[in-house]
Amino acid sequence: MDTGPRAVKRPAPQKRMKPRIFTRFRFAIIASALALGAGACAPEIHFRGNTPEADRLDLIKPGAQTREQVVRLLGSPTMVATFDKDTILYLGQKTRTVTFREPEVLERTIVAIGFGTDGRVASVEKYSLADGKAVQLVSRTTPTPGRQFSIMQQLIGNFGRFEDNKEPSL
Repeated sequence: MDTGPRAVKRPAPQKRMKPRIFTRFRFAIIASALALGAGACAPEIHFRGNTPEADRLDLIKPGAQTREQVVRLLGSPTMVATFDKDTILYLGQKTRTVTFREPEVLERTIVAIGFGTDGRVASVEKYSLADGKAVQLVSRTTPTPGRQFSIMQQLIGNFGRFEDNKEPSL
């Protein structure tokens, strides 16, 4: 009997079989990642503001209600007009946002209710997104008096300006 290194028969290396559980686990992870990725692209719809319901708004008639009655019927207004304290505004907007894009305005409703000198409703006006007008912004800047500081002057400008106050303040 030969006991040398050549005499020992070693089994041929076998291909390692992956358990089926790992294949299923990998499939589940890939399917979950795809589902989450697709779900992230779904649009989000947002409602903002306080728009009165149409049936309640139809109950408001010029000359019939006071400001308190309108607020009781429609709820608290979004705002009072800046230059006309006798006008209350109900503003509402519906937007759609998709991933990282700019929100898209789907609907915008503005209800302006004006009151006369007697405190009763004088007018009810309803505006929508179609009634809006584009405003051209002015890019000019107003100069301010004073020095223009560089970034370095701003960063190190306060060194030495503080006093060491050893007396406690009362």
